Amino acid sequence: MNEHNKGTDNTEKKKEEQVTVNVSESKNEEHVTVDILEGKKEEHVTVNIENDLQGASQSRSEAQASTPYLIPGSIVLAGIIIAGAVIYSNGGFLGTPRNAEPPAAAGLEVQADDVVLGNAKAKVTIIEYGDYQCPYCAKFFAEVEPAIKEKYVKTGKAKFIFRSFQFLGPESGVAAEAVSCAQDQGKFWEYHDAIFTEEYRDGQEHNGNLNRELFLKLAESLGLNKEQFSSCVDEKKYATKVGEDRTRAGAVGVDSTPTTFVNGVMVKGAVPIDQISAVIDAELKK
Repeated sequence: MNEHNKGTDNTEKKKEEQVTVNVSESKNEEHVTVDILEGKKEEHVTVNIENDLQGASQSRSEAQASTPYLIPGSIVLAGIIIAGAVIYSNGGFLGTPRNAEPPAAAGLEVQADDVVLGNAKAKVTIIEYGDYQCPYCAKFFAEVEPAIKEKYVKTGKAKFIFRSFQFLGPESGVAAEAVSCAQDQGKFWEYHDAIFTEEYRDGQEHNGNLNRELFLKLAESLGLNKEQFSSCVDEKKYATKVGEDRTRAGAVGVDSTPTTFVNGVMVKGAVPIDQISAVIDAELKK
């Protein structure tokens, strides 16, 4: 998974009567295979972690600290973790533990201040947590979301919600405030899309492009009342809400962006459409 950190170049093998863990690393991909033996029953779990930008999971982590795989002396713990189908990375996890409720499940229900795209009664609820200057969020917006909306939202199978998790810096926060100001005039999705379109074109963090000049330019292009919008932005009307949104996101286990929940199942990173479609399709079959 590409989270702006380096993996470890280890190949370690540990033999145990009950559990065998094999870790190997190729040039662009890490493979972690765990065999759990219980009497005559043998269970194999394989996890492929892509390291290239075109890999399956790409996200911007709040911690951004390299966390090595701690295999020696932790074989039993590894068996327990894999048995629970949880893969930890920088304090977060991929997937939802089997036979366990998602963290703070109530926080993953539709909230009064959510702006819902699609049929509010759709069987599947897709909630994305994103940061407006996160390059992987922009990638997910431009390359994956259009297919999600076309295949599931427009057909009434799923509803889509974007929630703010602004952690990369001041530019992220003021961009989120500007989006909320646009929401006051009924243009949440239009302004949200305009910001991410700019970031996808820009492709950088912390370069000062998310500024008042850009916000007013986008507002004008969308036909917003310029005086009302600029007053909202300048008075920082939604600064407190942006901070509260970040806290609420952390309460449901979000620590990197983009992080998406499909009926409560966590999917981390700018994953390909096929990968997230598999999760959505599984929920539709329930």
